[in-house]
Amino acid sequence: MRLRLLAATAVVVAVPFSAAAAQATRDSAGIHITDNAGPLLRGARALRISALPILELDADKGFNYDFGGVAGAVRLSNGFVLVAARSGAQFRLFDRSGRLLQTLNEHGAPHRVVAYDHTLAILTGDTVVAAHQRLVTMFALVGDSLTQVDAGSSAPSGAPRGIRVSTFSNGSGAFFGFPAPSEHAIGAQWVDSTGVMVQARDASLIRDLGRMPYVTFEMTKTGPSTVWLSAIGAPCAGPGGFYYGFGSEFAIHAYSEQGVPKAIIRRAWKPKPVTDNDWEHWVVEWSRIWVTERGADSLPAVQRVREEPWAEQLPAFAACLVARDGKLWVREAHLDDAISAGSFTDDPIVPSIWSVFDTSGRWLNDVTMPARFRPTDIGGDYVMGRSRMGPGRMKVVMYRLGPGAR
Repeated sequence: MRLRLLAATAVVVAVPFSAAAAQATRDSAGIHITDNAGPLLRGARALRISALPILELDADKGFNYDFGGVAGAVRLSNGFVLVAARSGAQFRLFDRSGRLLQTLNEHGAPHRVVAYDHTLAILTGDTVVAAHQRLVTMFALVGDSLTQVDAGSSAPSGAPRGIRVSTFSNGSGAFFGFPAPSEHAIGAQWVDSTGVMVQARDASLIRDLGRMPYVTFEMTKTGPSTVWLSAIGAPCAGPGGFYYGFGSEFAIHAYSEQGVPKAIIRRAWKPKPVTDNDWEHWVVEWSRIWVTERGADSLPAVQRVREEPWAEQLPAFAACLVARDGKLWVREAHLDDAISAGSFTDDPIVPSIWSVFDTSGRWLNDVTMPARFRPTDIGGDYVMGRSRMGPGRMKVVMYRLGPGAR
């Protein structure tokens, strides 16, 4: 019998409450802790997004809108939209109506490139950072066009090693090390950690945050194996700092842009068990998509998947995103996403539910977003992101956001 790692989780039963009783706050050693029993906003006051998009950049409109894939998309202060594409010109600037204004590549890059991992972050004003692992490139909006203000700069030799996982609004970023699982007894299950560092744009170390829980392993006969459907570390950054959580519980830790711990945000959460029937459904449906063998030849491969380690409950969340106004958006984990998308951290396949927290850590309400849509930029009155249209095809979509959005 496999040894299970069971997360101790407080279950809060939903009961009627007043808005004032929905959140409890306290300070502990200088860290602000918010415990949310329920959402603050309801009914007409609750945030929601419009049913129909207010802007679509779709490949059906022509070659300029064929991105191959969308690595990132952000809205500038004048309403222009910058898209980081995965093929063709790396960066494309559109006006408010969706008309292409400009295409750019990083200095020295060919026109046809693949920019799979570029993420976009807005700094002060309309300066945009495009980050690709340890490479950082900056663009500035001048009039109606973007100008690359520096050649892409990478970390010098001897700098702290790691992979960039978040870019802060001051241009620095959070970097992860890599888990190095050790040997355990067969059947043992444990949470492995990763080192987290805050580094400046020149890769100098600002603060070492130490090790944080990142992924769950189980020891099998062939060695350590990640546990399907288990929690994985969720980082995000934006105005005000850096957030990190591990979904064994609904708790997000907040840090300043200097890496100083400043808050913990908690939310009532009832764990959803993964039953034997859930697992069998997952194995069959996942194998239809990802097992390449067909017919009788597929049976051994499907059985190997069935025998791999899997979690007893879904994690509390899958990902997070910091909005321009500093609100924290946290996405729930859904079993079907881990089937079709391949993991909880990939783009959601089914409609996704995001819990929204204000800058004080108060849970405002949950917002449901469309299937196959992943937000990349959230402002005070809009949600922008990429929408999956099929294999290798994505479009950029923007929705209206607000209590009255329809």
